[in-house]
Amino acid sequence: MKVYDISQEVFGCNVFPGDPQPEREVKMRISDGAICNLTAFSMCAHNGTHVDAPYHFIDGAKTIDQVDMDRFIGLCYVAEHEGDVTAEDAKGFINAAKASDMKAAERILVKGKATVTLEAAKVFAEEGIKLFGNESQTVGPEDAPMAVHLVMLGAEIVLLEGIRLADVPEGVYLLNSAPINLGGSDGAPCRATLISVDDICGKARSESKKNEELIPDTKNQINKELIPDMKNQINKELIPDTENQINKEFIPNSDYQIIRINENTWRIEDGHVRCFLLCGTERAALIDSGMNLPNAKKIAEGLTDREIILINTHADRDHISGNGAFDKVYMSPKEIYDDKDKIIPISEGDVIDLGGRTLRIIDIPGHTPGSIAILDERNRILVSGDSVQNSDIFMFGDRRDIKLYIDSLKHLKEYDGKYDEVYPMHGTMPEKPELVDELIEGAEAIRDGKVQGEEVNIFGNDVYLYKFPYAGFLYDK
Repeated sequence: MKVYDISQEVFGCNVFPGDPQPEREVKMRISDGAICNLTAFSMCAHNGTHVDAPYHFIDGAKTIDQVDMDRFIGLCYVAEHEGDVTAEDAKGFINAAKASDMKAAERILVKGKATVTLEAAKVFAEEGIKLFGNESQTVGPEDAPMAVHLVMLGAEIVLLEGIRLADVPEGVYLLNSAPINLGGSDGAPCRATLISVDDICGKARSESKKNEELIPDTKNQINKELIPDMKNQINKELIPDTENQINKEFIPNSDYQIIRINENTWRIEDGHVRCFLLCGTERAALIDSGMNLPNAKKIAEGLTDREIILINTHADRDHISGNGAFDKVYMSPKEIYDDKDKIIPISEGDVIDLGGRTLRIIDIPGHTPGSIAILDERNRILVSGDSVQNSDIFMFGDRRDIKLYIDSLKHLKEYDGKYDEVYPMHGTMPEKPELVDELIEGAEAIRDGKVQGEEVNIFGNDVYLYKFPYAGFLYDK
């Protein structure tokens, strides 16, 4: 069995212009009388052969330790190409991979001195590939890499850069490009290897391919009748067909960003607050409508052709700026909201069915009188609004009640074990369920006068900032 090492040696590797060079320091030598040889080294996460995480170009996106391991390991297709990779080239690579093995089309490696154009990046994003690899130190043009990175990392495509494929023929291989587990990092070095699928599977693979002809493309496939065009789709209105420009409606100089969490869940970041789009087989729910978005409904319509409903976690102004585009809005009737006739009232225990995906409403007043959390039961996600987050939680003003907030968090504890991740509207995401316990502890310490706050002025209000390792509270009592 032949194993191809497609990695660069670290201390003699290529380095992207401006990045620090790897350095090695010998700490101990047996020849000097030490009990062992010991080496220390320093390097950039993007030296030599490495992988980029979405966080590399998208603040708040997944860091390298948060990316699913199955993106780094699995079947891939090696294609040979020189020069710019156009949209047609990208489609050709994917079609060639599918002709050999459908799963190999999930990871594309390009052999040769190739540069991905913006059009090609959109094709890879639309096709939903998991990983793209090339031999240069960046996938896009070296003098302007940002646009291509934003599109591909925005679709959560892992970028494997700086590989060496000179000795590898075109074809299907088993790839292992697992990165070093650098928690919180934007990327990490890896020792990437390829093994020929024929060496691994031999005749068994041939038989499997025959079976695929009899039962075509049913494995791991999402029925396109149920969720059409949901596979990593990026609306062409949002990303115009130009190589050197990204439409400011899509990824401006950080007006907002669209990030695919999975094949039926998106998050939309507007630079201040985020919204979520949760898609079922019959309709989709936009959770909040943002503050700086030009038209949240139009953005959501670019991601799905399902009927879109709007659910507000609460009615603070930074969560409702796009509500005007909707005729109706699901919201707690306890919220202070100008257009009461638009409200479809929701409260504790209500269930909204999107088709194969149900959303359970949980009342958590305190931050506002009608704050809610939304439990995505099947996907084990809690959308928490502003009540559970690691940023500064507003608890000042007549509408906010810290005692009620504590009671609400304790009520939320009744749902322990029903969700694995918390999706907040501010701060980093996803958060761990244990954050609820930490917030209860902090809020109780404030209520009981056990901690001191720092006096600050927020929007003309003199309040106190109570900072904890896990979050902050802005409180006026």
